Amino acid sequence: MAARLLCLLLGGALALTAAAHGDLHERIARLDARLQREPGQARLWLERGELHRQHRDFAAAERDLAEAARLDPRLPGLEPARARLLAESGREGEALALLERLCAQPPAPLEWQRLRARLLQSQGRPAEAAKAWEGIVGGPGRPQPSDVLELAALRARLGEIDAAVTALEDGLRRLGELPVLELRLVELLTATGRSELALARIESARSRAPRPETWLERKAEVLRLAGRPEEAAEAARAGLAALESLPEVRRDTAAARELASRLRRYLLP
Repeated sequence: MAARLLCLLLGGALALTAAAHGDLHERIARLDARLQREPGQARLWLERGELHRQHRDFAAAERDLAEAARLDPRLPGLEPARARLLAESGREGEALALLERLCAQPPAPLEWQRLRARLLQSQGRPAEAAKAWEGIVGGPGRPQPSDVLELAALRARLGEIDAAVTALEDGLRRLGELPVLELRLVELLTATGRSELALARIESARSRAPRPETWLERKAEVLRLAGRPEEAAEAARAGLAALESLPEVRRDTAAARELASRLRRYLLP
């Protein structure tokens, strides 16, 4: 049964990959035809070069970008496309050098800054990468929650736990009380033994959540790890009661049943 399920999953993944590649082939073929008619259009060479990069045909991508540059050296989007191609084709040092030049001319788009930060990480320069992520998160643009998570994770890997906590707290203030950031902050506080701060954050999130049971599960886990099994059981009972209060259509789902099962593990014998 497990083997059959694995085969089905792999088959589905392969089908999706094949479909994606098929779409790329079709788009490339359409651009082939257009370039036959309009070979002097630099933008079309750039567009086809990007598609070849996505298709992992780096040699073809490089030829197309070179032709775009010959036709219009100042074509918008050309230099970032070259940086992406260099990075994905294993020439990370060249890509980083190009991005350093591009990002030195503010305001650099966040897409360029993100690629630069990731390349600094992959090149073994974590402190510089952290500063790059800080520029993204604290800069004039609108960062994404994933940017905040990247910064916090990097600071944590560098052993700078307070800086990681600060990054998440600043992200929550700037982007709003997003559960993905709150959960990561609770995990970080819990892992570093700051259970009271974690519990305070959970209570704040629970009070705002339309459905409190997942936060009550998180509370039970923090209390268990803090050596407070009776309070953990109390939180679990509150979570089970919240589940029971749901309409049957919401209560009788696989996700709700799994959550109830996890909550029961915190109940004392």
